[in-house]
Amino acid sequence: MSQKEIPPFTICSVYHSAEAKKELEANYELTRRMNPGVSFEWLAADNTQEEVGKLDERKFKVYEGAGEKTWEYKSGWASWRHATALHALLPHIKTRFFLILDPDFYIIRPNWIQVVLAYMEEEGAAFFGSVMHPRYYSKFRYFPSTHCFFGDRSRVALEEMNFMPGENFGEKHPPSRFLRAIAHMPRVLQRILLTITFQDRKFIGDSRDTAYLLFKKFYGNSSIRYQLLTPVYTPWRDLHFPANLFYLPNRLIELFLPDRLCFIPKQKGYFVRQGFREYGAPDIRAIQPHWEEYMWQSKPFGLHLRGTRSKKGYIAHDFQDDFERVKAILEGLDARD
Repeated sequence: MSQKEIPPFTICSVYHSAEAKKELEANYELTRRMNPGVSFEWLAADNTQEEVGKLDERKFKVYEGAGEKTWEYKSGWASWRHATALHALLPHIKTRFFLILDPDFYIIRPNWIQVVLAYMEEEGAAFFGSVMHPRYYSKFRYFPSTHCFFGDRSRVALEEMNFMPGENFGEKHPPSRFLRAIAHMPRVLQRILLTITFQDRKFIGDSRDTAYLLFKKFYGNSSIRYQLLTPVYTPWRDLHFPANLFYLPNRLIELFLPDRLCFIPKQKGYFVRQGFREYGAPDIRAIQPHWEEYMWQSKPFGLHLRGTRSKKGYIAHDFQDDFERVKAILEGLDARD
């Protein structure tokens, strides 16, 4: 696919805070710089619940997101709002290819629009994108997430794509008798018992978060093809569960378990341990360990500034400091292959 053959392209994002708006604006500038001469349309759903200012209408087409819907702020309400706002954008996609992109997911591969669309065409892929990072073991695996999700409407119609969570997402599971029994034990002992038993393993892949219905419909479906980005993952350091303390015992146990019961995914090539730093790119994980790096074709592809959107436990000046550091990195990237 040559430069002249690049088809019209649409990008869709949802923003819900002043921080997310700032990230979205930086994302637009990076996308424009990484794809010189390529035209695209960027649709944005306003999901804010307070005044954060307007996006530049010369760059974004802004639509109302979930409005006043809050699901009474019950568990999972933010995901329901996000998915609802995303679906408000879908009817406005008129191009064959489109991308759903979180404001804080930055694609740093030069000329990525041309390269990815040509790859999808060549491979016959209906979907292409980032998986949920493996440290979040409760999320679905081996399927693109809405953090960075390319779609081809000629292979799967928009009407068939449902990015909503599962119907029971957000409902709390009653704790088992075992969990109630260890609730008052020292934390270290709790972690040991949870690591060597199946109590927490039942939550692996159990989440029904955003795009779960799409995953349920198309995962393993032989009638379509989808391709995945590769996250950088060092289990002993990155796993939320106490694998950083009990990594070796856990690995020994998981030698005898199916993937469904393993905190660390077993599929070969699903993640890599060498990231941006090893390939001469900025070491994003060194700035914040919970930020995520994604590789493609053995090259850095995208970074996800997970966590900077949350106001709880992440005060404003921390966001500003981290964002300015990353923005400086983004501005220093070269758009040449």
